[in-house]
Amino acid sequence: MERIAAKIDSIIEKRRNNPQKIALVNQDITPENIIMNTDDTAIIDPLPKLDFDVKYAGYFVFCYKFLLPAYSNAPRYRHHSYSQHAGKLSAMADGFIKGYTNHDTDQIEQIMNEYILWVILEAYEHFEVLNEENIDNKTLQQMGNKEMIKNRLELCLNQLESLCIDLG
Repeated sequence: MERIAAKIDSIIEKRRNNPQKIALVNQDITPENIIMNTDDTAIIDPLPKLDFDVKYAGYFVFCYKFLLPAYSNAPRYRHHSYSQHAGKLSAMADGFIKGYTNHDTDQIEQIMNEYILWVILEAYEHFEVLNEENIDNKTLQQMGNKEMIKNRLELCLNQLESLCIDLG
């Protein structure tokens, strides 16, 4: 736990010293909203907003490496079989990192730091839902039942611990 707290403190300090740029970002970058052919890549059903650039670069990586496979058993996402395609999704995130950073190690570190913050936010959201007496239907559809949420919280905590150890 101390290592995680120290990593979070370090991330926050780095954010203070290196403010991010505001950019137009897309909040819904799931695979079903990305259309590719031999000539082009396009995003359909965009959900754009102004927010921090690296924060959402980290969000893309978080979604493709962790979130989509982790939600594979939730009713809303079951039909996508994300867990069966976890390797492909992770490879897409790796390709995104390479394209976004051009192998710049400082930018890669920034993206991975944002990934860690997204994992923390996801863990907190799961913790809050588990502490509610009743789960509303929308949450049940998106996140699953309490057992699924509890298991996913465990995945979040394991991922967080792994990232904080691997990234130092």
